[in-house]
Amino acid sequence: MPPENTLRVAALIAAVAAIAVSSPVMAQSPQTPRAPGTPIADYHAHISSLVIGAASTPPLQPAVQLPPELAAVLQARENDADPHVAAQIFREDALLLDTRWPNWVRGREAIELWLSLTTKGLKFRPVEARTDDRFGYIAGYVIYVNNGKETVVRNFHMSLEKVDGKWLIATEAWPDRAPPLQKAQTAAEYIAELDAAGIRQGVILSSGFIFGSTPDEAAYAKVRAENDWVVEQVALYPDRLVAFCGINPLQPYGVTEVERCAHLPGVKGIKIHFANDGIDLRNPEHVAAVRRVFAAANAAGLHIVAHIATNDSWQNPAIAGAQVSAFLSGVLPAATDVKVQIAHVYADTGWSPEADGVFEQFAAAIRADAPGARNLYFDLSGGPTKANASAASLELLAARMRSVGLDRFLFGSDRSGARNPPPKDALNNVRRLPLTPAEFEDIADNRMPYLP
Repeated sequence: MPPENTLRVAALIAAVAAIAVSSPVMAQSPQTPRAPGTPIADYHAHISSLVIGAASTPPLQPAVQLPPELAAVLQARENDADPHVAAQIFREDALLLDTRWPNWVRGREAIELWLSLTTKGLKFRPVEARTDDRFGYIAGYVIYVNNGKETVVRNFHMSLEKVDGKWLIATEAWPDRAPPLQKAQTAAEYIAELDAAGIRQGVILSSGFIFGSTPDEAAYAKVRAENDWVVEQVALYPDRLVAFCGINPLQPYGVTEVERCAHLPGVKGIKIHFANDGIDLRNPEHVAAVRRVFAAANAAGLHIVAHIATNDSWQNPAIAGAQVSAFLSGVLPAATDVKVQIAHVYADTGWSPEADGVFEQFAAAIRADAPGARNLYFDLSGGPTKANASAASLELLAARMRSVGLDRFLFGSDRSGARNPPPKDALNNVRRLPLTPAEFEDIADNRMPYLP
């Protein structure tokens, strides 16, 4: 191991030891009874350093200075003192999107009522505005101000019309989500979300692999840094969280990073993302590279979470079938001593007859007791159980789950800041599956050997 890595490992071990000695309350969180049907753990979650937050999130747009007549529109719109006065800045038959439903409300009277019920203290920060002689628009951010602190809570778009020489709002719409901010997503934030869901433990999958697109040392330094950051965060909650390092197996440092991560405290596995890493198992060289990393993880006793769907396979069942066939025959046999978890039950974009047909390949391998199949698991995060999944697709998935055994399925939220639902909401999505209470309890009780 290079000297700088040895020092890094030593520092991490010392940090964990210091936490255990000086902060016993932090190291051991209070135990609370687990509600029936509530999973032991969230087996698929992410946190991200500020580096990833900045790399994966567009920055907020800068504010622009409006001409006086448009600035007057926003100033009137911000009037909290009298909803009747604020409503006058809307055209008589204006439309406003009520995001509670969501649906449009029409006319000043309905808008005045909405204004009287909505949150007070809002400001509108424009980032773009254009007008001609009669029509125009303003777009920007809705800002909530509380005790002098500003929080971006929504985006807004107002279309304008000049009526009798005065600009009025013809339509106003807010999407019901705030723009994501360039910020770190910490273990403390995730622990609070676990607590809200009543879930005790979580598996944090580092997204370090997103920096592994090139083979140079600068890219590898970013991979190491992200994996180390996740390890440091997980070390704050050693009784509740475990870490998996993110690795791109196509890079020459793939095996090196597996072996390095095996010596980091709290690391129990690795995460591989085929779509992000550009892996195509129809390419024999890719099969060999992924197999080497699986073999290295197996030798180090590190378990594996693999997102094996690719951008091509999502749209093409034939490609998906070829990828899964190569995975089962050429990759999985290299990892027979550790658990291998297929992210999203393979179907990241949702369960369908095509996804069901591809899953039959996994089912056949399990029935045949193929090499590695005994340790094959599937997490229910993401597409297969997303909030808009149809009843028919959930019925199909439930039948597949029963066919290979519910002991092979794990709850996962795929939480990643604002981009995916928190564990509580993800669990409610999973509970839409047409399973019996006893079956849900079976899934909830599934416990991987690497949990604290």
